[in-house]
Amino acid sequence: MTDPLVDAVVALLGAITDITRDRTLFTPEADDLVARLEAAALRPRDDDEAVIDARLVQLAAGVRWARYVSATATDPGNTLAELARAADLLRVLYGGVAELVAAEFTGYCERIPVSDPIGFRHDTIVDLFHLARNTPRPWLIRVAAVLGLDLPTISSHPEEATIRTTGAGLLFYDAQDARYPARLDRAIRVLRGLADEPDAPVGARSLRLAYLADALREHHERGGPPAELDEAVARAVDAVELVPPDDPDPGLTANTLALCLHARAERDGSPEDHDRAVAAANTACAASDRLHRPARLVNLAVVVLARSRIRLDPLPDLHAALDATDRALRELPADHADRPPALAQRCVVLHRLFEVTADPLRIEDAIEAGWSAVESWDELPGRALALAQLALAHEARFAATGELVDATAAIDLLTVARDDTTPDTEEHARTLANLGGVYRVRFERTGDTTDLDQAVDSCLTAVRITPPERRTYRLRVAQLASALQSRAVHTGSAGDLREAERRLDEVLSRSPSSDPDRWTVVSNRGLAALYRWQIERDPVALDLAVEHLRSAVDRPPTAEHAAVYSNLCAALRLRFEHRSDAGAAPSSGPLALIDDAVAAGWRAVRLSLPGHPGRAGYLNNLGAALHARFDTTGHRRSLDQAIRIGRRAVRSLPAGHPDLATALAGLGNALRARFELTGAVRDAATAVNAYRRAARLPTAPPLVRLRAARSWGALQVLRLRGLESAGRNVPARRWDRALAGFEAALDLLPAVAWHGLRWTDRRHLLALVAGLGSAAGAVALQAGRPERAVEVLEAGRGVLHGQILELRGDLAPVRALDAALADRLEAVREAWNDTEGLAPGSLAGPASTAAIARAERRRELARTWDELRAEVRTRLGVELGRSRRYAELRAVAEGGPVVLVNVSTIRCDALVLTEDSLVLCPLGQLTADALARALRVYFRATARIRRGETAEDELRTLLAWSWRTVVGPILDRLALLPRSDDWPRLWWCPASVLALLPLHAAQYYDAATLADTGALDRVVSSYTPTLAALLEARDRPADPRPTLLAVGCGADLARAEEEARSVYDVARRTSAGGDAELLLSSDANRAAVLAGLTRHGWLHFAGHSGPGTEHPGDASLRLDDGELPASAIAQLALARAEFAYLSSCDGAAIDPDVPDEALDLSGALVIAGYRQVVAADWSIGDEAAPELASSFYAALDGDPSRSAAHALHRVVRAERNSAVPLTRWAAYRHTGV
Repeated sequence: MTDPLVDAVVALLGAITDITRDRTLFTPEADDLVARLEAAALRPRDDDEAVIDARLVQLAAGVRWARYVSATATDPGNTLAELARAADLLRVLYGGVAELVAAEFTGYCERIPVSDPIGFRHDTIVDLFHLARNTPRPWLIRVAAVLGLDLPTISSHPEEATIRTTGAGLLFYDAQDARYPARLDRAIRVLRGLADEPDAPVGARSLRLAYLADALREHHERGGPPAELDEAVARAVDAVELVPPDDPDPGLTANTLALCLHARAERDGSPEDHDRAVAAANTACAASDRLHRPARLVNLAVVVLARSRIRLDPLPDLHAALDATDRALRELPADHADRPPALAQRCVVLHRLFEVTADPLRIEDAIEAGWSAVESWDELPGRALALAQLALAHEARFAATGELVDATAAIDLLTVARDDTTPDTEEHARTLANLGGVYRVRFERTGDTTDLDQAVDSCLTAVRITPPERRTYRLRVAQLASALQSRAVHTGSAGDLREAERRLDEVLSRSPSSDPDRWTVVSNRGLAALYRWQIERDPVALDLAVEHLRSAVDRPPTAEHAAVYSNLCAALRLRFEHRSDAGAAPSSGPLALIDDAVAAGWRAVRLSLPGHPGRAGYLNNLGAALHARFDTTGHRRSLDQAIRIGRRAVRSLPAGHPDLATALAGLGNALRARFELTGAVRDAATAVNAYRRAARLPTAPPLVRLRAARSWGALQVLRLRGLESAGRNVPARRWDRALAGFEAALDLLPAVAWHGLRWTDRRHLLALVAGLGSAAGAVALQAGRPERAVEVLEAGRGVLHGQILELRGDLAPVRALDAALADRLEAVREAWNDTEGLAPGSLAGPASTAAIARAERRRELARTWDELRAEVRTRLGVELGRSRRYAELRAVAEGGPVVLVNVSTIRCDALVLTEDSLVLCPLGQLTADALARALRVYFRATARIRRGETAEDELRTLLAWSWRTVVGPILDRLALLPRSDDWPRLWWCPASVLALLPLHAAQYYDAATLADTGALDRVVSSYTPTLAALLEARDRPADPRPTLLAVGCGADLARAEEEARSVYDVARRTSAGGDAELLLSSDANRAAVLAGLTRHGWLHFAGHSGPGTEHPGDASLRLDDGELPASAIAQLALARAEFAYLSSCDGAAIDPDVPDEALDLSGALVIAGYRQVVAADWSIGDEAAPELASSFYAALDGDPSRSAAHALHRVVRAERNSAVPLTRWAAYRHTGV
């Protein structure tokens, strides 16, 4: 069917006598024949629709080429159309391979009988280039470049200079594809040679210099040295000066100069370069014809937009930039290749106008322009940038409206852009940085920490592939720091904050003071220091925050300053409050601080426009500063202003916005203050509602929600106390309203101390909310609900222990219902230990690369566990790690009474769980203030002991106070009277900082018997960190024949090794013998001890312990090669653990910052699995410790029940009765069953 058609086409071509003059190919009959040929050529074959007839396509392309050659002389208007059609057909034929298409064109040119073959090929190349630049055929740049590869070397031609210049220009344009960096290097090399030819015509030299300048600028933007950009500007200036009067395109060199000056202005921040760039761009537009002007108008918009960012009033430049893009679009045909870039630039300008004016129509127009650009871009270079620009416009609309569809669109667009860019290039890094920014913004709206992790990962990769010497490196480090800081603030991860600070410090150390981006990095560094203060309360960090933020605003103000001023406001306020809390008397200095804070806050608000995404935060910081000024001066006006500002902050945020919780809490704080000042019930009710809303906002950071919930409960307590003080009767049910706030706070504790965080971070976060359970317990008692009081006291303590128990819990109920789901949980559980840093080689410290990798892995596993736990709960109805109810907790008293002692500012009580009842014992003499005074005595005594001084007077006073206010009234209430033998067991479970005191040793001097008497004479005392811990320890069966690990180390402890060897020898002769193991001196290293703990059920440690130096804030066993911290011990799962004896300093010394978490060494051993632990609250001395240990093991060996509690009780009581110093015996306590 096609043969007659082919014959007709061949006959048509054969009839042509001179292709450069013959019009045979343009008759109507020829047009029809050509159309039929192309239709047949491109029609899919029946047997395979993916295959076309290559022979016909090649013939059709040849006909189009012939028509192009003929039209060149006879019908110039159709020249480019025919060449374009030929190129399109060859692209189909060769699958888009430019080199093969170019080879076909080379053959065409060689077969045309023309007098000037070089000139003809040059003209063809110019036409191909024109098609590439002005039609949607960017791939023709490469075809033209390959076709003209030898043009720069052609000589002895009348138009040699023009031809060589064209060839060099093609090399530059072909090098725009960043995937092939060698092309740009070759272009620069060739252009340098051509530009420096002194005999070239002036016009050619000007054009070559412009091409070279453009190539140098491009190379610099891909990571080349700064000197290249300076050379580019110099070459562009020379090019402009050499433009001849008759130059056909005088605007080209001015356009090049504008772009080079713009790049240098962006690098250096020079206002002069910005102005020169704008002037050059205007000159280029004025000197350009209609063909070239639209693209140069777009460049004008670029440089004017850049200048607007350094101006206090950016609107004139922004309107000029918008006018330039609109003029370009009016002059461009609908299908012109420059139209998509013009639309993309319009999107950018409108986006910026929205940022400045907050006019919603601007962002709508920006997104419309961006989509028009992307949808018409097809394969043009730069599409990834257009996708990113559109994505950022969607992000801006999302920030303004909260519509998640915009955030999702932005992420989808940037994901496509990321996949479209070449890995490890500047364009790829820019896309990743933008993607990270959008993930972070979406997280800030939704609270989804997965987005936050994606933000950190994307920014980390962007920083990694950006050369450190590039300007964008500094900005990307700042972006990464923002993501890390967001994660640190939301989760409490101090490791993220340290990484952010480290990277910012590195950039600042290499950044000169003249660096235009330095203020951004300095501002971020100040913010990181501010966050460190908020997380760790480090006053040095607060001073550093103020210093950096003051430095960041010390430059001409712009709209971008608003956030920095607001952060400065917060830092100044916090420094003022810290100095006030530290006892600094009000003076002109501190008052000046809060006045400066208020001034900075107002400046931030006035620099931002209504509708700006950050404005609510600026208002909130200002409101907090005004509130702080009221607290100091008592001026009602400041408080009223704080409330008005707080209301504005709340109104400016959409429902569900994470920052709404902070704004509501700030408003609640100010309203509470006015209620306390005036007694206005309406203010109190509004404040409670604000706190309640903040606490229930699921997208807000957990710590913000918890504090709001706590304030909700506390304010209710304040109101009810006020009613009681006024003589009003307050029904118990009204206390339930206050309890609801505290219960909401307790429910948030696991989220605040999320198990995906490092142990030390969780510990610190729990320190920020210490005492929550005590307050909840007191309110529950006020509500007449003692059983609920037991439950909330238990929920408020041992959070870390509970998380570990959850991971170790029995999965049998899950396995019975879904074995596959149980296997997935088991896999997570097995992987978890690898993330906790317990291997001997992984205890080097928190800054190691391995520790950072483990932290990322831990977060991933924690999220997986949370998802699986939720699935177990919703699909199977099984609860993992649930809080225990009273009906379960009461079983803890099967072995004897368990005494919960609670202290709060509301009331102080003991709740005693017995086998058959719950006994409430109000402690009328115990108050929070009295306990604070007793603790000062305790700390003074232990400090004297550490210095080797006597502390008998302090301890005697402390023990007498403990008896009189706590222990005596409880034992009397339980009718536990003195006896000489067969003492009953009793477990102490004191809440909050009361746990620091040696209640087991409480006593008084009995004048009747002329002797000390107390708890030792009535009960065998033990401790338990939580009720669940005691229940869990009892559930584990005791090993009938445990083996012993004895450890002795400490070069300055003369008898430590002797003690360990002695205990080892005793063990070898008793039931604890057999495979006993002894580790002394250098053998007592971390690896050996960790291994030994897994093999043996008993542990005796003689050596040093106490606060760590390698792990600050973490009690540690000090071994030969370093410290074994309590946090590492606690995370061990020791199946054989039974009994541990710590003959060391401070083994049972509870951390006063987190007293409810039992983070001392004895508590860590209990969490690790030991059913019983004996340890001391303070240092006993190198002489006394071995003697007491020897007495203990002798008593234990003589006890038929082998009860460590009874053995210790007998030893300590004997010591007491022998009139040895209190410091020798009162420190020892027993924990466990």
